Parts: sequence; C-alpha cells; structure tokens
Amino acid sequence: MAASLDPIALFEAVRDAGGAIVDFRCMDLNERAEQFLGRPRDVLLGALISEALPRSREVGFIDRCVSVVGDGEPVEIEERVNDPAVGVRWVRYRIARVDDGVAIAVRDITDRKFDEESLRVGEERFRLLVETASDGIYRIDPRGIFIYANPVAGRVLGVGDEGLVGRTYLDFVRPDYRVEGIELYTRQIKNHTPVTYWEFPALRADGREVWVGQNVQIEVQDGRVTSLYAVARDITARRYAENALRESEERYRFLAEHSRDMLARLDPGGRFVYVSPACRAMLGVEPEQLLDTPFADLCEAEDADAVRAAHERLRDARDAEITSTRMRHADGREVWCETTHQAIVDAESGNVTGFLIVARDVTERRRLEEELRHVQKMEAVGQLAGGVAHDFNNLLTAIRGFSDVLFQSIRADDPRRGDVLEICKATDRAATLTRQLLAFSRRQVMRPEPLNLNTVVTDLARILQRLLGEGVTVSTRLDEDLAIVRADPGQMEQVLLNLALNARDAMAPAGGTLRIETANVDMPAAPDSRHAPGRYAVLRVSDTGVGMTAEVRDRLFEPFFTTKERGRGTGLGLSMVYGIVTQSGGFITVDSTPGQGATLAIHLPAAGTGADTARRPASRARTVPAAGGTILIAEDSEGVRMLAERILRDEGYTVLAARDGVEALEVARAHEGTIDLLLTDVMMPRMNGGELARAFAAERPDTLVAIMSGYMDEHALRRTLDNPETPILQKPFSGATLVERVRAILQQPATR
Repeated sequence: MAASLDPIALFEAVRDAGGAIVDFRCMDLNERAEQFLGRPRDVLLGALISEALPRSREVGFIDRCVSVVGDGEPVEIEERVNDPAVGVRWVRYRIARVDDGVAIAVRDITDRKFDEESLRVGEERFRLLVETASDGIYRIDPRGIFIYANPVAGRVLGVGDEGLVGRTYLDFVRPDYRVEGIELYTRQIKNHTPVTYWEFPALRADGREVWVGQNVQIEVQDGRVTSLYAVARDITARRYAENALRESEERYRFLAEHSRDMLARLDPGGRFVYVSPACRAMLGVEPEQLLDTPFADLCEAEDADAVRAAHERLRDARDAEITSTRMRHADGREVWCETTHQAIVDAESGNVTGFLIVARDVTERRRLEEELRHVQKMEAVGQLAGGVAHDFNNLLTAIRGFSDVLFQSIRADDPRRGDVLEICKATDRAATLTRQLLAFSRRQVMRPEPLNLNTVVTDLARILQRLLGEGVTVSTRLDEDLAIVRADPGQMEQVLLNLALNARDAMAPAGGTLRIETANVDMPAAPDSRHAPGRYAVLRVSDTGVGMTAEVRDRLFEPFFTTKERGRGTGLGLSMVYGIVTQSGGFITVDSTPGQGATLAIHLPAAGTGADTARRPASRARTVPAAGGTILIAEDSEGVRMLAERILRDEGYTVLAARDGVEALEVARAHEGTIDLLLTDVMMPRMNGGELARAFAAERPDTLVAIMSGYMDEHALRRTLDNPETPILQKPFSGATLVERVRAILQQPATR
C-alpha cells in the first residue's frame, strides 16, 4: 500500500487541476479543478465521476481508474476537446493510486500540443528536403554505425530497400582504404575538426565499386563528439575521367564527351588543348572556339588570378585544387563554376605536361544559397524589429499620453505649451517609424477583407497628383475584371503610396510619368517556382526615372538601405511594402535597368468565391450606463496603466486596475458590481490577454472586451483572440484616441 499523502496539497503546489476519487466518487478537489469543471466544489463533492466528467467513459477514464486501483501503476490520458467556447484544446489526465482510491491531475496542454505540431511540420519539411536531395546524406555514431541515411545514400551503396541504419560504415569502404578512413576520422573526432573531405572507393552491396566524395561534419555536445554528418556524392565519373587521362586517351574522351560537367585539358601554359562538348550548354560556345585560348581568359579578373596561382602551386604540390570561377556565357550571363584542377605529370621526367580541368555549373546552387542567406537575414532583422516595437510602443504610449495631459493643463498663452506640442509631434514620428518596422517584420495586426485593388488606386489617385507635384504625370490603366483579393485596405494604401513616393524620388528633379496598372495573371505550376500556382491580382507601378543597378535591386527591400542622400528618408518605405505584401500572402517582382526607369509589381493571390462568408456572431442589445461605466484595465506596463486609469477616470468612468491577467481576475471577483469593459494588454506575465478574455467569457459573459497591442504576429493573433471582432487599440495611442475608442466600444451592441 502506498504511503498516505495529501494529493490536493500536492496539486495546489504544481498548479494542476486535481482531485481524489474513492469508489468512483469525487472526495476532494482543489480550486483549479473547480475552474476546470466549471462547477463549485460543494456541488461536485460526493458526485460520481461520470457526473463530474460526462466524457469519462468515452476516453476510457473510468476503466483506467479501475486499472490503477488494481495494479498500482499510474497512467496518463490525453484528450482532444472541441470546446465551442474556446475552440480546440488538449487536456492531459494523470491518474495515480492513493490509499484506497485514486488521485487525478488535469492539465491544459494545448500550447505544448501546438508547439509539437509546429515542430513536427518543421521536421517534416526538413526531412522532405533531405529525402529529395540529389546527394547522399547520412549520420553515423563515433563507432561508425549508421544512425540515419536518405534514399540517395542507399542507392549509392546499393542497399536498396534494406537500408543502411544499423550497419557498419567501414563495411562499404574498400579494404585497402579502411586504415586511411579510420585515421582521418579519428583525427577529426580527437581534434574537433569541423569539416573534412575524403574521396574513397566504396564497395556496393552488389559487389560493384564506386568512388564517393564526402564532406563530413562533426556534431559536438558538452564537449564530446556524439555523431558525424556526411554529404556524399558519387564521383565515379570524375575519378574515371582523371584516370582515363593517365591511362588511355580514348577512354578519357568517351567519358568526357558524355559528362554534363565541362572537362578540358590544358597545356603547361594553361591553354585549351581539348574541351568536352559540355561547354556548349555551359558557355554557349563550340569546343573548337576555345582551343589555344587560356582558360584564365574566360574567368573574371579576380578569379583568373586565383586560377593562375593554383596552377603554379600544382607544379610543385601535384594535388588537386578546387576553385570557384566566374565565367561569361555567350549571351552575357554570369556562370559560376566549381572547377577542379589536376596537374598532369610525365611519368619519366616528373615534369608537369598540362592540367586537367573539370568544371561544374553551380550558378543555380549559388543563387539558392544567396537567397537563403537573404531570407535568414531579413527574418532575423524582422524578429528584432518586432520584439523592440512591443516595448517601444509601451514607452511611446506613456510619453504621448502624459504629454497630452500636460498640454491640456498649460494655459494657451504659456510658451511651454509649444514645447509640449513638439514632444507630441516627435512621439507621432516615432510611432510612424515603429509601424514601419512592424510592417517590415510582418508582425503588425492585419484586418484582411475582400478587396478590389482598383478601389485602392481610384481612392488614392485623387490625392496622388497633388502629393507628387506638377512635374509628375499620373496615368492609370485598370482591369475592369480584376480578381478580388483578401488584404487590409489601409495597408494596401500604404503600399501604393510608398511605391508612388519612391517613384517620384527616382524621377526627381526633372519629373516624368508614373503609370499605375492592374491586371490578372495566372501563375503556372512549376517545380522550381517559389510561388504557389493559381490566379493573382497584380498592381504595377512604373516610372520613367533613373532605374536601378543589379546591386541596388538585390538590396531594395533591406531595412535602412537607401540610395538617397543623408536626411532624405529612413530606408524603411520599401521594407514596409515587402512586409505587408509578404504578410498578405503575395510577392513582389522588380524590373529595372539603369537609365530606363523601374517597374515594381505587387502580386496578391486571388480570393476564391465566397471569400468572406464566415458567419459573424449575432448581436444583441446591451444596456450602457447613462453616465460613465466601470472599466477594468489589465496592463503590465506601469506607465500605460497609470495613463489609461487617469484619463478614463477624468472622463467619469469608474476604473479598476490590475498588473496582469491573474490580478485582473482577482479584482473582478472582489468587485460586486457590473464591469462594462475589460481593456487588456495582449502580452502579460502569468496570464496573457487572450486567456483573460476567455476567463471573463466564462465568469462575466456580459462584459465587453477590447485588446491593447503594441506587437502581435498573425499566429499569435489567431491563438489569442477567439472572437475575430474583438476591438484592438493599437499602441501608441493618445488620450483622445483612448477616450474615443472606449466610448465607441461601450455604445456598440454586444456579440457574445
């Protein structure tokens, strides 16, 4: 029999909902259990477990309780609940025997389940990349046992469906190379060398020999190498090509002319003696055109110097060298090549008689690597911007609000009144900058709705001409059948306005023509496309300005990047455009040549039929106090909380204040009267605004809820707000804005 203990005291300590059950009846419950079950303790005590938990039989709960009492082994049950009030949530029950009954702990594990799902999706995407890679990728432990291998690795080593996991790595290395492999990776593990490269002959399961070239990277945890990751490629063709040059010109020529890599032989001075037909696809020239041409002459100046230096080293070292070389295609395109240089040595004299070149076009790989680095950089800056904006908006709210209060308290003829007004103006400029940061980082709150981009153009066209000046002519051409998109109208106006202002600056001082066009575009499905196929509504903004170089185009949407002189712009306008369009599910293309203007095209996915058919909750009448009302403010920023409390009290409202969600519930439970409005921040310690709103929906369903937010991404918005119609008061706000929004919210019909 287990030792006697107080399960309720234990559950109070761990903050789980908990209780004790004897003979299938609830004998004791803690406070959180009352909240979880939604009924008071005195009603539940003595009730059958099937009455307290109506779904207990469906999830096998009672059977598990009997099992625990019988064999003493604790069990856990996880249940997915579709709660009409809060949506999908997950609950975990832990059942353990205590004396002659069982103790039950209940915990809401919804956040953990969502995090696990996000992690699973990320892992599935990573696994898809690895499983579909063109190279073999595998992981081995320090003893040389395969822990993981993708399908390509299995095909390279000829194991087929049998798999490599659990087999020994050295079994696939040709015996005369095993000592070399052991020594190489023993040194790597001992010296913690990050990456090594090794080429070796591998014995396939079917007995055939292949050459493998692999990069091996160590994984270190707590100062100890725990495993090694390898990216391997079948380099048999390349090795055979190199051997063929030494053994037989005919064998070499056969392999060279069937390789997709460009193979070439150079004389001792570095001039082409032979070039494989692959040069047609790689450089757009016939092999005969390159004969007697120095290989270095095909390369950019810096790369040419590196090639010459490599050849000089090969005259002594005789080992292969790999260089990254930039060459030009016949049509002018830049071609990046990964080129292997090998000295050809005369067996009798020992002199270098030429060089073997194996060049592989890696232009697309480099483009993808550069794009990945750019995306990572943009995401890192976006995370930083979004995080800073939250705290900064709290500070701006307090500064602007108390400045308004101070401004109102100073006489109109007091010269200090102008000083306070300048503080208010500076705060507004800082708030604009913060909104731009949030737009770039894709963390501003969006209110998408069915939208025709023609409407945005038409509404702004009236003011664009005046805004851009007499030197700029504005022309529009709108597709009458333009597809409807789902986007935030205000943000789309920001997009068009920023593009127009940017175009005006590109045409200054002479002026020019600004063309605004809309059209439908059908994007086909393509394996290398970065965008989903389907119909898109396109907004094109073209100018006749100075145009852009390739370097400027590549950095166009980077935050704080600008080609304007110091003091003219923050470099955030186009970054904000990028953030808004990306957050709206679209993408941007740029077409520009120096001296020939520029065209920026915004692509937004077309909304399907019935794009806005979600049913809104039915409204019902609400009685608002004739004068004032009671408002509960939940805000962890002391400055914002004090400001809101003071302003609303001055307007005649009864104000209750709390530092977080937990304290707000305590204040509400201690207040006997009506609470007309809960005004809560989103991000607070202990209990966030969404959790607090759900608690009020259960305890005070007649209380309206409004959210104050200085930062929130779309994922957080969906998880925090159950009601999409919940009013949002964006920080920073002025005192007048706060009063206006509160008054409007209290006068609207309730929707619960």
